[in-house]
Amino acid sequence: PGAARSRLVSVAGAWWPELPEIAAALAGCAPQAVEELLEAGAVCREAGPAGGRTSSLNNDGTPLQLSVTAARGGRSVRLLVDPAHAEPDAERRMERGLEACARLSAATAPAAFEVALRAALPDGVALRSGLPYGCLWLGAELPRGGIAVYLSARWGPSQERWPRVLEWFARFCSTPLPASLPELGEPASVALAAAPGAPLRVKLYFRLRRPCPLDALGLPGLASPEADWFLARLIGDRALRRSGLLVSLEASAESQLPIGCKIDLCAHCLAYDSGQWAALIAELASELGVEDPGVSGFLGAGQAAMAFIGLGRAGASCRLNCYLKTAGRRGGPLG
Repeated sequence: PGAARSRLVSVAGAWWPELPEIAAALAGCAPQAVEELLEAGAVCREAGPAGGRTSSLNNDGTPLQLSVTAARGGRSVRLLVDPAHAEPDAERRMERGLEACARLSAATAPAAFEVALRAALPDGVALRSGLPYGCLWLGAELPRGGIAVYLSARWGPSQERWPRVLEWFARFCSTPLPASLPELGEPASVALAAAPGAPLRVKLYFRLRRPCPLDALGLPGLASPEADWFLARLIGDRALRRSGLLVSLEASAESQLPIGCKIDLCAHCLAYDSGQWAALIAELASELGVEDPGVSGFLGAGQAAMAFIGLGRAGASCRLNCYLKTAGRRGGPLG
């Protein structure tokens, strides 16, 4: 156990030395629980090639994020990892990612999780030709609880992506999707989420093909005063590329409950400094009526940097999502 702990601390130190303590403080758990997730999630033990450009999880190539979701009455914390991100062989990288997913999901995921996961995977040709930075990423709640797996949809001929994604979604979820999505958006990824005692959740992420009003998407929750205010407050008169805005929807695999929706904005594109982010997050939490995410102190101290910020809605409820990455590396977008 002592040797294993030493290796894990070394891994965390290579990419984000403060991560175990930050995550533990936010989640109310021991740093060892974070280190165990790093181990189970197959986080690479070496920094990889110069520039670290082996992961697309962050714009700087690093393979870790910390997601804090603040809602009314509480917050939740999730560790996001790009498993085996330095593995040069695409198929072996995917295999190691699936092994990590199996370790993390063994106690929580229903049988449909594995079936849906396998159905969304690309084949070897697609991996080698179109996914140089990997095809799957993992999310694990702290302390050990729910599991999520995110799978790239950006493979195969572009005209085949929406039909494939929509067929997959309909196979595992009976909630109908707006017919306007293929016209207005480009699929980015799909995801599955499972938690003990809860039904499987199916997610779809996409980017806009062209500027359009959010209400044109036909997704409940996006055409709301909160969403309009959120976008206006964060973007203002700044220029944000369409690739810097990600829209997602989420539905239960076992019922036709209302679709949950989320807008994520790239923090790198918004280019606020750490002090501005700290003030903005406090303002956003207050205006939206959610808990303080608790991340401002870490941003101000230079222990973390913002990767993305998101607004989620399910019914009348809002949630604020703050995605943190290491503040110790810099780099440009990964294509």
